[in-house]
Order: sequence, then structure tokens, then C-alpha cells
Amino acid sequence: MKKLLLSLIFLFGLQVINFAQVNITSNNNAATLAQTLVGTGVTITNPTLDCGVVNGNSGAGLFNVVSSNLGLDSGILLTTGVAATNGGFEGANFPVNGPPAVVSTVTANGGDPDLGLLINGNTFDKCILEFDFVTTGDSVKFDYVFGSEEYHNYTCTNFNDVFGFFLSGPGIVGPFTGGAKNIALVPGSPTCPVAISTIFCPGGPGSPCCANNFNYCYGFTPGCGAFNAGNNTCAYFVCNGAVTPGTIAYQGFTVVLRAESEVIPCSTYHIKLAISDVTDQIYDSGVFLKAKSFSSNIISYNLITGLNGV
Repeated sequence: MKKLLLSLIFLFGLQVINFAQVNITSNNNAATLAQTLVGTGVTITNPTLDCGVVNGNSGAGLFNVVSSNLGLDSGILLTTGVAATNGGFEGANFPVNGPPAVVSTVTANGGDPDLGLLINGNTFDKCILEFDFVTTGDSVKFDYVFGSEEYHNYTCTNFNDVFGFFLSGPGIVGPFTGGAKNIALVPGSPTCPVAISTIFCPGGPGSPCCANNFNYCYGFTPGCGAFNAGNNTCAYFVCNGAVTPGTIAYQGFTVVLRAESEVIPCSTYHIKLAISDVTDQIYDSGVFLKAKSFSSNIISYNLITGLNGV
């Protein structure tokens, strides 16, 4: 059924003219992508990238916003398909201001065990950027938006596309590779990952809420049982193009969220930024990360003399 729906919508999508207001360029250079994220108080080393590439189009890219409801102005994009529209492959900036179409590319890049553990499912089409970093302060933070084509028809199903920001290093304890913990979390929860079925708003067919059901299914995802109808995540969800045409392809996405963690100054940490499809390889998801937002607080030191005769 999912493949049939994809085919039908794609036929309509061929009619679309792309009036992109979010400019995206494919980029598979790990150093360029990582350095684009870096702001004050952070130094990075050893960047690596493992994303799908289809006919030269990478699952990763750089974006710059002309006008959009995305909430970010520029940065990098990691996707389970291709980042930029090019050569017949639709990226995150296709379509806009037009009839329905679908962004769905199979990269065949395989899955990731950490994402599989995080979502309790099989993962595909992974895209991963990772690097080491050192901070001058005692915390690290960055801003991001998660979006997906899975919204509307596949919320509260096994097609629960997911991503994670896996942080490891001194003082960090978690169940993922290298003792890492996931810091891409639904606001208000220390355990609930951001995914299709964790940030959404229920509605019926045709509802502007982009969830084709009336259910709250937070318990479907490990670590999210604290959320329910009375404690929902509607405030963090944007139904893209429900009332006016959207400027990116994904049917739904989050508001701007912040990932953050305490760290030990001048110590080396590792972060793995990863996203994947779940259950199948159809319909793409992407995470936009704000340029220069990967930053640390600044700690001031005052030299005090004259104590004990010094």
C-alpha cells in the first residue's frame, strides 16, 4: 500500500515547478559540514561522513534560507535520501508552491545499530556525521529542526523514522556505542527521542495537524511513556503546507529544538549525528542543523593575588 501511494503521488509531482525559497547544495565533505556547525568555544577534529550518494547527489548538504517557515537561516542538512534536488532526484527543497509530490530516494546505505536500539526497529538509508571536539566551557549546545515525508500518513506506525545525537566522553554514561547518550530529545523528557511518532499532533484525514489519525501514540516509542493527550507535543510541531504552501518538501517538521549537555572543559568528546529510515526505505526524513550553533559557554577566570602572602 505504501509503495502504491508513493507511485500515485509521484505522478502528480512531475508537474511541479520548483520555486525554492530554501537553497540546498549537495556536499559530502565531512570537514566542510562539521566546520559549518562550529560556533564559539568549540574546536573539532577527525570529522567523518557516512551518507548515501545517488548519481552524485549526497544525503548531506548545505542550506541557506531566503524565505521559509523552517525557523533557521542556514546550516547543514542530513537526510535519508538526497539533500538537494538534482538530476531527477528530489531533495528537501522539492516541491514548493505546487501540488503534492513525494521526496523518496533509496540510497541503500544500510542501517545503524545505535538508531536501531534507540527506536527499537530496523533502520535503513543512514546518514551520519561524526567528529571529536573540545570545549572551553562546561556545556555544549546546538539548534536543529527535524522533518519528514512520513508525517500525515505514517505517524503512529512502524515507519517511525528517527535520528539521534550520540554524545560520548568523560562523565557521559549511556547505552550506545562508546557509552554514548542521545541528546536529541523531546523537550521536557530525559529519555524520549525525537521521531515521527513522538513530536506530532493528532487529527483526522485532511486535518491541518498532519497526523492521519486521532491517536496519541507516544508509548509506541521507547522512553516516551510520560507523554499523553494531556501532556502532548503539539506545541513543537509544524504541519508544513497545511494552510499555505510550504518552502521545503517534508509534510511536517518540528519547531527549532536545542540539543545540549554538560561537559568537562578542555576534555575530548565525540559526537555522532545520525538519521535513518525505519522499517522500510521509502519516504525521506531530514534534520537541519543551524550554522555556528554548535557552541559552548565561556567561563571567565580572575587571577587573585595577595592571598597568604603570595
